[in-house]
Amino acid sequence: MLDLSKPKPKVLIATPHLGEVSVGTMKSILALFAKTNPDTALLRWEGCSGSNIAENQNVLVDLAQEMEVDWLLFVESDMIFPGEALTAMLSHGKDIIGCSYPFKHHDLLARNLADQKANLQYMGHELDGSDITFRALVEGEPVRKVEFVPMGLTLISMHALNTVQAYRSEHSSPPLPEGMRAAVFAHSEAAVTGRKRTLITTTDSTFCHNARLAGFDIWLDARISLMVEHIGICNYGMLPQTWAPAEVLEAANA
Repeated sequence: MLDLSKPKPKVLIATPHLGEVSVGTMKSILALFAKTNPDTALLRWEGCSGSNIAENQNVLVDLAQEMEVDWLLFVESDMIFPGEALTAMLSHGKDIIGCSYPFKHHDLLARNLADQKANLQYMGHELDGSDITFRALVEGEPVRKVEFVPMGLTLISMHALNTVQAYRSEHSSPPLPEGMRAAVFAHSEAAVTGRKRTLITTTDSTFCHNARLAGFDIWLDARISLMVEHIGICNYGMLPQTWAPAEVLEAANA
């Protein structure tokens, strides 16, 4: 059970990356520091570079455990998001809450073709396994359970991370090779969710799958999702507010 009355929870902002972090992402992280009240949370940023994203994620989890923080906020190296994101996600009191956002090539398409915005392909799945859509983000519940969210902008309690790690240690299938630890994020693993069409193979979706098996719900913050961009290697200097339709911004800021 979460206890948000604990004074000044410590949050590690963790960025796994392949060798560089985009300027847009660093600007968003700086805005996060600027707009998070110190009475709400104490923040620290750390990155981990390497060609294996799962290993980078696990190193950052290890670091969070060593630092004895209360929360870990994953911020991938090609994300743009509002400075209020952490405060908003903390306020919901959920062990695992993240955002959905378009695939990079779809996001770029939407900036250039205005009539394609409603057809964006978003990452993650609704609780029934259906795709997360632009319309659902605008019209659905602003905070709701989903099957999985990507880790581009996701807040996870250390309680959840420690529990999932223990669960993987006890339920690893096939058994882990000798000497390999039960890391929170699987380096290579496939798991079927029960629906024949869905095969989980990414580190993000596999983590959410294991977290659900360990007893946690996965939550989506739709309001923040509408203000997140997955920019990839270039963003042409554009921020979400420059392309989002007025009605979306009104819904997001309501």
